[in-house]
Amino acid sequence: MINKNVSSLIVIIIGFSISFLISINNLNKYDKNIKDSEGKFYHQMIKYDAYRYHTHGEKIKNQLKKGTDFFETGREHYTKYLPPRLIAFYYYLFDYDLFNENKELINTGIHLPYLVFQSFLYYFAIFLLLITLSKTVDNKVSFFIISFLSLEPTIIQYHSSFWSESIFFSLQIIIISLILKNKFTNYNFFLIGLFLALLSFQKEYSIFYIIPLLAYFFTFRKDLKIINLISLFIAFFLVQYILGYNNYKRSGSFYIMTADSKLNLHIDLVSKVMSKKFNMTGKQFAVFEGKTALKWINQNSINLDKDKMEKTMNQC
Repeated sequence: MINKNVSSLIVIIIGFSISFLISINNLNKYDKNIKDSEGKFYHQMIKYDAYRYHTHGEKIKNQLKKGTDFFETGREHYTKYLPPRLIAFYYYLFDYDLFNENKELINTGIHLPYLVFQSFLYYFAIFLLLITLSKTVDNKVSFFIISFLSLEPTIIQYHSSFWSESIFFSLQIIIISLILKNKFTNYNFFLIGLFLALLSFQKEYSIFYIIPLLAYFFTFRKDLKIINLISLFIAFFLVQYILGYNNYKRSGSFYIMTADSKLNLHIDLVSKVMSKKFNMTGKQFAVFEGKTALKWINQNSINLDKDKMEKTMNQC
């Protein structure tokens, strides 16, 4: 296998090296706190969603250090479950703190190992895909696929940032390498279910990936067996149970769908369908929906605590 794919292995090493160097360059340039127009400090790389993941991870890490049960840690999972948990594990492992002693500035010079981990995971996933492709497709086709995934610039950029896409891509590639195997075993299907669940932890709407995947199996894999699907579902729902149990221990309610996943469905489906039904533009429907919601709130005498809502949204 190695002799036949030595060119692809070299490309993988080159891609990892480029990603590693970009990570160093990005941290050298942008791992710093600067002031905005209002005089408040913000970190040039850890902001917006990345800031949300890191502050949540910091909270989980501090709770674990105080002896809090793992399933009781964290706050409301408004969005992705896995990124803050990975950050918490990283901070806990290396005993790092996100903020300085005054809680005003994000500590710098502590995040290179995390970015290296992202790059290593991604290129290890490509290596696993290479093993599968070497047994299923022509060597030239395999080399093209591996070269594209290893060197494509818009993919590489994510490995050297704190967004969630890098690990998301890695999990997708691992799943593809498992799906394309010539022969299936129950263990193989168990792994597919496991990584599908982890994928939904990394990006919440990926919980629906299981639907097209099942369609693929039923359409193209004639060797599919019921026991294979049972293995897949056991792993998938076993991992989902972890999220549900965490929510139950933390809030008293067992659920696996985050608020953000429901909101995305509303934005991507309901808003587009209803705006066409009422012959409105997207902006017109948004105004109409807002007025309707406000009317419902007033009719039901619901008091909105705007300060509490804003604080909650900032913590999510």
